[in-house]
Amino acid sequence: DSRTDLLVRYHSLCRALSYGLGVSGPTWVVTTACSSSTVALAVALELIAHGVVHTVLVGGTDAMCLTTMSGFNALKATSTEKVAPFSTPTGLNLGEGAAFWVVEEASTATGRKAPIEGELLGYALTADAHHPTAPDPRGDGAYRTMKQALERAGVSISGLGCINAHGTGTEANDRIESKAISKLTGSASVPVYSVKSQVGHCLGAAGIIEATAGLVSMQSGIIPATINFSESRPGCNLDYVKNTPREAEYRRFLSCNYAFGGNNAGVVVGLFQANHIPAKKESCPPLRTVLTGGSAVTSLGLGVDALLSALRAGRRGLVPVKERIAEPVKVRLAGLVPEFQGQEIDRRLNLRSMNGIGRYATAAARLALGEAGIRVGPREGLDTGVVNGVYIGPDEDAHMRAVASSNGAEAD
Repeated sequence: DSRTDLLVRYHSLCRALSYGLGVSGPTWVVTTACSSSTVALAVALELIAHGVVHTVLVGGTDAMCLTTMSGFNALKATSTEKVAPFSTPTGLNLGEGAAFWVVEEASTATGRKAPIEGELLGYALTADAHHPTAPDPRGDGAYRTMKQALERAGVSISGLGCINAHGTGTEANDRIESKAISKLTGSASVPVYSVKSQVGHCLGAAGIIEATAGLVSMQSGIIPATINFSESRPGCNLDYVKNTPREAEYRRFLSCNYAFGGNNAGVVVGLFQANHIPAKKESCPPLRTVLTGGSAVTSLGLGVDALLSALRAGRRGLVPVKERIAEPVKVRLAGLVPEFQGQEIDRRLNLRSMNGIGRYATAAARLALGEAGIRVGPREGLDTGVVNGVYIGPDEDAHMRAVASSNGAEAD
């Protein structure tokens, strides 16, 4: 029932859009916090590049939420004054809004004589794997994101007009991002700005709102300003566009966003050139994909051995649910995973701060790596990715009500 789909978190928005607009192709929902809509642009580019579709409606949206405001306040990341990225005072202001792009394969767009606003030239996605909320103090993830995005787009530092920084205004982000940009540009001076100084931090919508601001500015021959700028903070020593937009003619800009959980994303956007030849890809043999390891966490136990043993024995993993289930639901049986500790799988795993979904995912992934004989260290981790599918998860309504009724104190 499509009406039921509209009540499911995360998928509901995409389902509503596809239903309301009559779009029947694949629908994807990206939830990587503040880099979500930048990642969505990357997904759109991949879907088109691999011939899955020729047109994608891609965007991001976010609205003001008391729980989110309370969370940032608990982290002491907010400012009571107007946000001033890379300057003083420190702290962010939240924002809300939405932006959407119609992204098409070039020949499809030119074939229907569509007005072409710009070109998605390349992207990069990386992870810090450092801390749930704090960025890697080395700025390594941000640096790799920018470097890889430019390389895939075939754009050099000298051919880059400016950089839209994540620029939240917080102490850690601004200093570490400036460090990463400095490492990327070297002795070159590339203008840097933050749209958040004007619209606030729009969270899941931030990436595409900022990319939109960058695109229309590039079309108009200006580089947007970081307003509210007084003096540079320690560690922030770049060519920031301070307070007043800068007139400039350029054809390429880089826009990056860095999110909680170490989710980093960057895109390179350019003006469209009909005779432009895309960056040459390295030649490689036809790709073959094989399975070298796998595992599962179920009510039958941890790992494939426990699963196989139970399947052979015909053992049942369904038990009565202890918690009270509201009427009129009559079902009382479920396959519940027995309690376990991370040390049972790997002595280095600390699962105490995770909810059930996090514990199960981490355990299954670590066991799968073990089955494959892969040890993930700093070097191996650079070439290893994670894809994780989640349904709804545990009910968080009680927590949300507590936060709302406590005037934000519950988040602390």
